[in-house]
Amino acid sequence: MKRLFPNSVFLFCIILLNVSISVSALTLSGKVIDEEGNAVPEITIGLEVFERELPIRQNQLVQGIAAGPLLSKTDSTGKFSIQEIETNIPYQFKLTTQHESDYEIKEIEIDSISIYMDPHQSIRNRGFPFVIDKNIDVENVKIVIKPRMYIRGQVVLPDGTPLRNESMNLRVKVRTPGGSGSSGGTYTLDAEGFFKRYVNEPAIYTIEINYQGQTVKTEEIRIDEGQRIDGITIKLKENPKTQPVKINAAKIRPAVNRVEAFERRRNGVWVINPINRHAYRKIYCQNYEEAINKANTLGAHLLTINDKEEQQWIVDVFGKYNYWIGLTKSEKNLNKKWDNGEPITYTNWNTMKHTNVDKSKMETVDTKLTALIGFTGKWLQLRQDSPIERLVQSAILEKEHLVIGISLPNESN
Repeated sequence: MKRLFPNSVFLFCIILLNVSISVSALTLSGKVIDEEGNAVPEITIGLEVFERELPIRQNQLVQGIAAGPLLSKTDSTGKFSIQEIETNIPYQFKLTTQHESDYEIKEIEIDSISIYMDPHQSIRNRGFPFVIDKNIDVENVKIVIKPRMYIRGQVVLPDGTPLRNESMNLRVKVRTPGGSGSSGGTYTLDAEGFFKRYVNEPAIYTIEINYQGQTVKTEEIRIDEGQRIDGITIKLKENPKTQPVKINAAKIRPAVNRVEAFERRRNGVWVINPINRHAYRKIYCQNYEEAINKANTLGAHLLTINDKEEQQWIVDVFGKYNYWIGLTKSEKNLNKKWDNGEPITYTNWNTMKHTNVDKSKMETVDTKLTALIGFTGKWLQLRQDSPIERLVQSAILEKEHLVIGISLPNESN
């Protein structure tokens, strides 16, 4: 009579042996059969180091013993042979193939002792752990396998065309007398739109897919012990590739296109404000004086801001950076006008308009420059030679009249 033990008990008993690492390489051979005793060819048997059960003192010793699983494929008679096995190292049997196997191990017989697989274990972690504690080849191992239950189906478009190689969210819902649950995640269909999901127990199942906003599910599918369901078809309600993209126009600024704005900022071209028809251009400069010189060369002036909408347009188009604008203050200019002579109709000052400077420079430096701080949208007055002045390395130029398509003198500068 065969003695039956669950695999966890078998492993536990062997691990308690007082063993030491051996350098001898052994062979384990045997045969794979189905539940009716028929030989199963073309099945790959694999052995992996069962690191979860290794004593801590052995973890470093087994490194390099097996860089990957030891594999052997059964021949036409179901026989296999695995080489280079080490003694006193916990291994586990697995059905190892390039993809998931359509079979699972039901029972393993070694020396007339049968170890059966615990049916309550997760399919993903199912395997048979063992240790060889003697320096002797193990022969005549019998591995009994059984088919894994699964649901296989195809996802098609409304016209019946397969949805090929597309990724989607696929969820399997299960209902049993003891309760219900679900599992799933991202799944990629094959070249003909097929999917395959393995299931662990007889129950009532439902497959639900979500693809580009569409959710479609099957009717309830009953699976009995050992049964495989094939031929399920899930048809999308609408062709997802023809659905228009809904855009909330209220959230789009009509004068701003981010791609075009990036090109404008990089190339430094003139941009026309559709509201006032003025032209604006962003330049890079080392300081305020350089900004003024470039403006004069291009027949322009530093930016004047006449209302909140104009400032918002500037920030939308050119980005949230720090810019010199055309407003300086000295003893002679009390900020009643912009530097180009326009009256000031709008301001957006920071609560602290001035920055501290060395007291020794207070009598010699009386001109204050104005910068638009892009991150806050506030205006800040800076004394010349203040530390913050060096943080402003851009300016916005403005021109009231610009003829599009005609090169201006020194335009290449």
